[in-house]
Amino acid sequence: MLPKVIYAVVFASLSFKGASQNANRYLKCVRNSDVSSLAEDFNNSIQLSTPGKDGFYSKSQAKSIIGYFFNNHNPTRVKIADKGQSSNGGQFVELRTCTNRGEFDISIFYKVSDSESKIHEIKIQK
Repeated sequence: MLPKVIYAVVFASLSFKGASQNANRYLKCVRNSDVSSLAEDFNNSIQLSTPGKDGFYSKSQAKSIIGYFFNNHNPTRVKIADKGQSSNGGQFVELRTCTNRGEFDISIFYKVSDSESKIHEIKIQK
């Protein structure tokens, strides 16, 4: 019985460590307005909500829209407000972002499978 408990604890901590690594990587991408690195994890179709845009977009369209947002809203301070996992295996990170044009909450929802992270949704709200 004890080995099963130890295995479960180790597996859970490794899963959370992976979630933390992705959250920190996405934080750096937003802080540096590094849309190219962020877009590497975009799913082929991504749900995107930004001021003025809302819908499902291809990977290249989403990259362009996020790039336009960061060109007009240069991040000056970014911090992780929350991160975690949902019951269906999805993960999320919420970033509080101060820009030259106001404060925004950026929520990134992603799934990790076969040690590959895919972003399925990004919400940017004022």
